[in-house]
Amino acid sequence: MKKVLLIDDDQKELNTMEDLLKREGLVVSLAQGGNEALLQLKNGPFDAIICDLIMPEINGVELMRKINGEYPFLLLTEDGQLPFLGPDDLDLVQSVLEKSRIKKDLFNAVLTSISRWRKPAQLAV
Repeated sequence: MKKVLLIDDDQKELNTMEDLLKREGLVVSLAQGGNEALLQLKNGPFDAIICDLIMPEINGVELMRKINGEYPFLLLTEDGQLPFLGPDDLDLVQSVLEKSRIKKDLFNAVLTSISRWRKPAQLAV
């Protein structure tokens, strides 16, 4: 079974995405923000990380940079815009999804990112 870490500061969004992914047979761990996600990453490997872009404390791009390409990373955005994403970040993100299309695109994007991933995780946070 594939295990994903789902990160969002909005509990309602977390619950919606968790239900969707669990119905498709994925094991889902939740983190309500970037700091909590860093703690979760110490507890074991994940097959993919799904993270909201705009969050307090650590935003999705900052978290992606800290993880530094050790896992397939999918960013979630409200409107498709990526105000914090720089040119060097393009190699760190596998997919960008608009939250309005989550029900349609999330599961397929996760599976595609996992299947294309070749690098074993060796994160030391």
